[in-house]
Amino acid sequence: MGFGVAIAPSTAFAKSEPRCQHNFRVVQTQDEGGYVNMRESTTTDSAIIGTLDNGTEVIVSTADARGRWASIHAPGDVMGWVSMEFLVESPAVSSSYNGSMEIRTLDGDALNIRSNAQPGTEIVGTVNHGEIVEVLDSVGYWREISTASGVRGYVVGLYVVCSD
Repeated sequence: MGFGVAIAPSTAFAKSEPRCQHNFRVVQTQDEGGYVNMRESTTTDSAIIGTLDNGTEVIVSTADARGRWASIHAPGDVMGWVSMEFLVESPAVSSSYNGSMEIRTLDGDALNIRSNAQPGTEIVGTVNHGEIVEVLDSVGYWREISTASGVRGYVVGLYVVCSD
């Protein structure tokens, strides 16, 4: 007895809209004047390397395997671990796609645009915090963008968010 396998004809995939998920979060404590400890690793026994005031915006780069701790970048280029229970989605970043994407950094600094989707490659330009860009493609955690002035290249996708 033979088995046949039906194979559906291939179809071309249309380019999808950029996803509006983002990694910007805000520290939220129970009291307005509160703060959260930033730690060296994912336990409350690890060294405290800094504190973050209630309302501080951060970028989450990854989470631990159980989703209890977040590796974050805080203003001033500070990095450490914070308990996820103290992080909420930033209300300052849109969650719906309306056709444009925006560059968003923690410190309001410009972002380098690179020739290739790799760290250390040639810088072909910069894009300012708040600037609207067109996203052309995604390559791993990089986004290929084009600016209003015609500069085309790659930026780290963490800094590309939906615009209102």
